Parts: sequence; structure tokens; C-alpha cells
Amino acid sequence: MSVIVFLVILLVYFPYKGKDFIGLSFAKALVGSTWFFIWSLVVLWLSKSNVSVELSYRTIALFTVIICIWFSSPQIVRAIGKKPKEYIEKNPKRFLVRFELPVMLLKFFEILFQQSVFIYILFVILNVVPLQEKILWFTFIVAIIHAGNIFVMSWRWTVFYLILSIPMAMVFGTLIFQGYALVTMSVHLVFYLLFNGRYWISRK
Repeated sequence: MSVIVFLVILLVYFPYKGKDFIGLSFAKALVGSTWFFIWSLVVLWLSKSNVSVELSYRTIALFTVIICIWFSSPQIVRAIGKKPKEYIEKNPKRFLVRFELPVMLLKFFEILFQQSVFIYILFVILNVVPLQEKILWFTFIVAIIHAGNIFVMSWRWTVFYLILSIPMAMVFGTLIFQGYALVTMSVHLVFYLLFNGRYWISRK
């Protein structure tokens, strides 16, 4: 089953990874977002018998606020920063730096798919693993997945995301296992906002 899941991950990401999405239309972004959304539902459905999610007022409110900020970010960065044209021209595959609404839509659902896969790994693949080893194995698997970026990214960015994935996987794994999937999704979104938004602010 785990092998099938990893094959599904490759299938889902095949039309996405390594693309620059220059001139991405809203219609195409909607198609790509639907693709990720459907597969997210499939993965979550496969995990439904084992997973628990904390749906408190605080977690829902936090997630809602972050979603609003995420989809308002193209207007926000243009209001408070300056477009890093030179960086964008030199790094076309760093598409999120452009902060275009179609790209933000597509990336949102790609992150949703990532979080769904994390849930499946923790609650299905690692379901029988002892609690004290679960997070370590989860971190190892997430690191292996990120190492696969070497096929679509430069080795520098691959190493960067690989190293970053280790502490984040430990934090995400712990929170998701405790039911805070909405919190990890929120943190994931905020990371991308801050990491890519800095290119606009630092060039003001």
C-alpha cells in the first residue's frame, strides 16, 4: 500500500513539479487546483478511519484568517513592497515569488495535498509503528520525499528544502498526531508567504 501511495504522489506531482507557470491563466490554475483537491480527498478518505482533527474555534479561526491573508497576499505585497523584477527574470521557476493570484490558488491546493499525504503517512503507513518511533520515521520519509526534488530543482534548492524539511517534519508530525492538522496547514502557508514575500520587502 505504501508503495502505491508513493507512486500516486509521483503521478499527482508530474504535471506540477519543475514548471515556471509563467502566464498561468485562472482557468488552468483552477484545473490544477481541482486535480490536487481531488487527490487530497482521496488520500484523506483512505486515512479517515485512523485520523482525528481538532476542530476547535481557535484552530478554525486561525485557518480562516491565514486563508484570507494567503489570497490577499498579491495585493498586500504590491501595496507594501516592490516587485523583484530582476530576481523573477533570473529565477522563473521560483513562481511563488511573483505573487499572482492563479499561482497562489494552485499552490494552496498543492500544500493541501502535501498535508493530506502527511496525515496518511502518520495514521496509515506508520499506524503500527510504536509511538516513540513514529515521528522519527515520519521525518525520515518526509526527508526522502523532499530529496526527490533533485530531479526538478537545482542541488542548492534541493539541499535547502531537504535540511528545512527535517525540523519542520518533526514539528508537523507532532502537531498532526495530536490533531492539529489545521495548525500545520496554517504554518505551512505562512512559511511560504514570509519566505517569498521577503523578496518584495527587501527591495523596497
